[in-house]
Amino acid sequence: RSAPGFDVAGGGVMQSNMVARGFNALFSGELMTLVDHRFAFVPSLRVNVMSLMAPAADDIERIELVLGPGAALYGPNTASGVLHVITRSPLTSQGSRVSLEGGERGFFRGAARRAWAASPSLGIKVSGEYARVNDWQERDSVEEALIAARNGTPRDYTNARYGMEARADWAVNATSRVTATVGRAELLSALEPTGESGVAQVKGWSLSSYQLRGESGRLSANVFLNQSNAGETTPLRSGIPLVDRSPQMALQVQHAVGVGSSGTVRYGADLIRTNPVTGGTINGRNESRDRITEGGIYAHGEARLTSQLDLTLAARADWHSEFTDPVYSPRVALVWKPSPVKSLRATFNRAYTTPANYQFFVDEFIQPLNPALPYGLRLLGVPDGGFRFRHDCSGGAGNLCMRSPFAPAAGFMPASAAPLWLAAVEALAPSLPPEAAPLLPLLRALRPTGAQVATQLGILNLGVGAFDPLAPDAVHDFDPLRPTRSSVFEVGYKGLVAGRMSVSADAWSQRRRDFVFLAPVTPNVFFNAASLTTFLTAAFTQAGVPGAAQVVGQLAAGFASVPLGTVQPDHELVGPDDIALSYRNAGSVDVWGIDLGAETDVSGWLTVAAGYAYLNKNLFAADEIDGVNE
Repeated sequence: RSAPGFDVAGGGVMQSNMVARGFNALFSGELMTLVDHRFAFVPSLRVNVMSLMAPAADDIERIELVLGPGAALYGPNTASGVLHVITRSPLTSQGSRVSLEGGERGFFRGAARRAWAASPSLGIKVSGEYARVNDWQERDSVEEALIAARNGTPRDYTNARYGMEARADWAVNATSRVTATVGRAELLSALEPTGESGVAQVKGWSLSSYQLRGESGRLSANVFLNQSNAGETTPLRSGIPLVDRSPQMALQVQHAVGVGSSGTVRYGADLIRTNPVTGGTINGRNESRDRITEGGIYAHGEARLTSQLDLTLAARADWHSEFTDPVYSPRVALVWKPSPVKSLRATFNRAYTTPANYQFFVDEFIQPLNPALPYGLRLLGVPDGGFRFRHDCSGGAGNLCMRSPFAPAAGFMPASAAPLWLAAVEALAPSLPPEAAPLLPLLRALRPTGAQVATQLGILNLGVGAFDPLAPDAVHDFDPLRPTRSSVFEVGYKGLVAGRMSVSADAWSQRRRDFVFLAPVTPNVFFNAASLTTFLTAAFTQAGVPGAAQVVGQLAAGFASVPLGTVQPDHELVGPDDIALSYRNAGSVDVWGIDLGAETDVSGWLTVAAGYAYLNKNLFAADEIDGVNE
């Protein structure tokens, strides 16, 4: 929490979300999180859920944090940095430890660790932790209304988890070691925000891991399997239980050789295989085509140019089964050490982040738009060819085509509101006040044309839950997803001042290209309120309706708020009653920041530390993002 440039955002009493150098998100997968050289994120979602880390807090030896792109050695999804949790080896840390904690809100935590030497070269440890607390309460009025409509179960604010791990270390000889680890963590009960899907009630979500790692001299190999199981987890807005039994397997090999008198080159290869198994829930109809394979090769060289100047050069190439071309990640660094306790560095790093598996393949019903209307919000991944809109329907706004749940058999039709007048009347009839009921025969008898009542497009604003006006020429196709590339220049200083104060200072500048964001895909078709008011006023006046202008003012607003159809891409995953959300790439943005830290020992019993970080932007307006159309 105190590291400069690093944010730990609380999501509850025990939950937290960790982000380095900005670009915060609920599903923050850009910070590579490792536990003993294995991935710690949920495989198919690539979200860092710290409560699903198996090691007990008492078993952690240290936490290593590297800010900035780390792709050259660590591979994809390290654009913000690497957080590595390293636990104690049973060969070097033996004995027993038990801890108990308690506090307000019913908080309890119990942990135990036991490590022993089975032989001089074989160490074994087991550790475990259990914690529970009554989480803080907050309300979601949309969620409560949807739960009440289906007579569902409200939130459970109990937060409970456990984690356990067993590990064996075998020192084959002085330079060789083999480590085997089995671990499991489970969220017995929790509330996890998911963004577009609201809050999920977690019940029994577990993450199991199996790892075998070996080192012999400068050669190392690592293979591990992570297995997710969502248990009985349910998004509370949709009420549809999630299934996630997704495994992810990784194989990593690295070797190093000496070059000259002072140089070293490390090189290696990685292979990652992710196989989502979601039972037709998260990935829905994409279940049979959602496997992803990633592979990469790299070389990382370090050389001493002079007694005070070191050079690092690294390059990496990665392949991804959803991308045609490889992605390259170079690194260059110069480090000047004018004294043994001071160093200055200048670096250039490039890293990339792949869209998470669900951003390619998710097919999930989120919630009804409104219980009184036949529309549902659906979250979709971006298919291979993207989403393409039809512009061949003459008579529609901008010649766009739409589909409507009020005329499902019609298929694609011109994006025009007037032909669905009768459907709008019937949709509004149950909600009309009693004094307006006598007007229903007149309303049903009207037949407005597109020339009399214009069409207005509207796009769902996720922030406020309403529709914003949209011009037909602002409807753009969704291209296939591209990886997000981050290029960072950085200068830094680290050293001792006055022999006792450790000081660090970093300044960096980043250009981020093609970052992925959530956006509505499908605009909706509405009556234009102004032209509808004019049409109804003339019709009611001609029919002799008393106070026609006042009556029309109330009715026109209601009619203009009913979505009559949806401008949809011609794709099998989008149904006539779907309002689709998906992902797209932005253009590029530039950010810069500074990270400052200092620590000093005031005396033998007191240490004082301070940290400060500054990021020049927390929000990007659409018109300042290069390459974005809206």
